[in-house]
This record gives sequence, structure tokens and C-alpha cells, in this order.
Amino acid sequence: MQKLISSIQNPLIKEILQLQEKSRARKKRELFVIEGVREIYLALKGAYEIETLLYYPDLIKGLEIKKLCTENTDCIEISKDVFHKIAYRSSTEGVIAIAKTKNWHINSLKLSKNALLLVTEAPEKPGNY
Repeated sequence: MQKLISSIQNPLIKEILQLQEKSRARKKRELFVIEGVREIYLALKGAYEIETLLYYPDLIKGLEIKKLCTENTDCIEISKDVFHKIAYRSSTEGVIAIAKTKNWHINSLKLSKNALLLVTEAPEKPGNY
């Protein structure tokens, strides 16, 4: 059955807005938002798990959606109003994903003998960590 969200008052849409705006929500839910086909493919290549994929069919090809929607991903069509409400960038190609964060705690990292690590402090943009 095809899922469709046409209301900006939908609880999932409200959750996405919270994830976009508040790092506390991202940390608590262990989720983050990805916009754009290229970015979603990069996340998949990096072994991130896409939980939900929302797409506006007028901006993205059906074949592309079929490639992105796996059996573990909840794929939902959204209306133009909903897309414009949750799209942060103007060039997202009609697709937005919610992905699970990874555990990057130092004790969970599997490092090689001669590993090179980069540690950053106080990233310029709050969403970049």
C-alpha cells in the first residue's frame, strides 16, 4: 500500500522539523535528516541505515525512488506543501531521508594499528557533528 502525507500537521512532519532544528532532538532520537539524492547515496555508501524516505514525485523520477527504497526503508510520498515545509535547501531533488546515527564513541571504534584520527572541537555549524 502506498503511503501519502499531505498535511503539514502530520506527526512525522513535525518530528522531521524538530530533527532539523534541534540538536537535542537528534541526539535523543539518534536520528538525522538527509536532503538530496547524492547525499542519500553517500549515506548508504557509508553504511548508514535509512529509516524513512519521503519524496515529492513531481521532482524525482520513479526509477530513482525504486533504487533508494529498500525493504527496510519506509517510503512515503509527500505533497508539494509538505515538501516545501520540510525541505531546507532548494535543490533537494524532491527527496528527504531520516537516517539512524552511528555510535562514534571512542571505545566502539575499531582502529588499525597505525590509525590516523582527526578530532574536531566546536564545529562551525551545529548540525555538523
